[in-house]
Amino acid sequence: MSVIISIVLILVSLVLIVAVLMQEGNKQGLGAISGAADTFLGKNKSKSAEGKLLTITKITAAVFVVIAILATWLNARTYQILFYDEDGNEYFPTLEAQVQYAQFAYQYGLTQEEPTVTYEQLNESIKDVDEKRVALSYNAEINEASYPTPAKEGYVGHWEPALPEKMGRKTIEAHVVYEIGKYNLTINLQPIPSEDESVDDSAKAIYEHEYTYQDAIDAETIKAGLEIPEVEGYTVTWSADIPETMPGNNVTITVSYTANEVAEATPAEATPAEATEPEVITPAVEATPADATPAEGETK
Repeated sequence: MSVIISIVLILVSLVLIVAVLMQEGNKQGLGAISGAADTFLGKNKSKSAEGKLLTITKITAAVFVVIAILATWLNARTYQILFYDEDGNEYFPTLEAQVQYAQFAYQYGLTQEEPTVTYEQLNESIKDVDEKRVALSYNAEINEASYPTPAKEGYVGHWEPALPEKMGRKTIEAHVVYEIGKYNLTINLQPIPSEDESVDDSAKAIYEHEYTYQDAIDAETIKAGLEIPEVEGYTVTWSADIPETMPGNNVTITVSYTANEVAEATPAEATPAEATEPEVITPAVEATPADATPAEGETK
């Protein structure tokens, strides 16, 4: 449509230019000064040709103005993109983008305040529907990443039909379509830091596998197939347990070595002997002959 209008505008402009250039200048009164005299036929012929050119000029000028106004209006007009969730309710991805940006800014330290606003709160606070809708002018670029689909755990959403690269001259209605997500489980082994700079002590993946959302994961089988050497003086530490089922996001687990704590040697404290009563030794008494008791009437 815009191409046709542009072509018509160019053609009308050319006709207008030609019509103006073919008209003679206003020489009224110059003939009398120069002594020239026009015949009746010449005057009528001149007026007839100039009259036609003048009429053409007026018509083409009017058409030019109308087409120029129409082209300006079409270029200045905006067109909407309407989004709908899986239940058929109108959804406003610009509000969701604000929530996601607030979470991103807090996560990476761009702001100190933790975001508390939600999509539902924003949707409720803005009463004018047109303020929440996406409106773009003709031929404006459309960045699909700026219009996220409603979040659904374990699923990846996209708009159907797919958004074009540039805005056309009609309203677009896009509905969300979900596909079950596939996510990676990665287990990295972090070796013991080495003082030798030539030794690469960066973490290396020892297990990588793609799972569909909610797939069962056999943790024992995975651990049995891993090659994690034991190192004397260190304990193998897992940053997290292997999940039983695959969640709706990528999972990365790091296996590292933690140095065992060595107890400091301390002198053994002497244990006091059990308190016992001292043994009392009774000195032996020599036996002496018993003193004889004198008989009656016997004196010493």
